[in-house]
Amino acid sequence: LAGDIKFDYLLARSALETGRPSQASFIYERILAQEPNYVGVHLEMGRAYLALGDYARAKLEFETV
Repeated sequence: LAGDIKFDYLLARSALETGRPSQASFIYERILAQEPNYVGVHLEMGRAYLALGDYARAKLEFETV
């Protein structure tokens, strides 16, 4: 199922919610490669970057939406 956007979105959210923001950001990047305008993924990617302490990249993701 990896590569399926809906599955990947849920997998990434689960990773983020269980304290694995690095894994989540990797999956979100994979989704954005297929669907660059997916607003929900940009929001979640921002959350992942915040959890990683990468505030500049988080800000860019939040500004995308």
